[in-house]
Amino acid sequence: MIRRDYFIKLVQELSAVLLRVVSLRARREYEAALHEIDSALERYLGLTPGEAMPENLDHVLELCSREGGPFSDSIKLVSDVFYEQGVIYQAQQNTEAARRAQLLSLGLYLESVQHGVVSLDLLQKIDALIQRLGDEPLPTPVLRRLFHYLEERGLYAKAEDALFEWLDRHDANAIDAGMDFYDRLLKKSDDELIRGDLPRSEVGEGRDRLLQLRR
Repeated sequence: MIRRDYFIKLVQELSAVLLRVVSLRARREYEAALHEIDSALERYLGLTPGEAMPENLDHVLELCSREGGPFSDSIKLVSDVFYEQGVIYQAQQNTEAARRAQLLSLGLYLESVQHGVVSLDLLQKIDALIQRLGDEPLPTPVLRRLFHYLEERGLYAKAEDALFEWLDRHDANAIDAGMDFYDRLLKKSDDELIRGDLPRSEVGEGRDRLLQLRR
């Protein structure tokens, strides 16, 4: 019960932080808003600014889960905090910092859809971030979650593109994930595959390519 009460308090306080950040951003008090974000992340999650990197996404998720309570609630709040941070850095024309915050936000949003209710607003934020960040390679922890998200949305051709980008990182986990992906696709109807822009013949070709990499 103590852990549950602490989690509820944590969610309430992070929600209040997010409201203050949005208000500060609206008044263009950007430095104050960024300080509020850094202080909140360190105070409530133990996450220092130096650790808040997209390559450390798995570590951030671990910090979000350690206090108990509904995992989706804490992920969604922290995602929104990084989303706001990205907006602020963009307004300051700090492109590198904006991209870092946006990548973290995207990775957290992609994880959150696996654990909670998926809203239209959430999907729109994810799609907007994917489009905004699509010009450069994604860090592997984000790319891995993007691959699974695209498959679940029925965007099979785009999921395959993400898979082969992941394979290019020489991550052994990508091969097993890819084989499971193609096996799932082969169980779908031709119409489903065509709607996903990946006809059955191309599924077979992709699977054959993957088998060659597996040898």
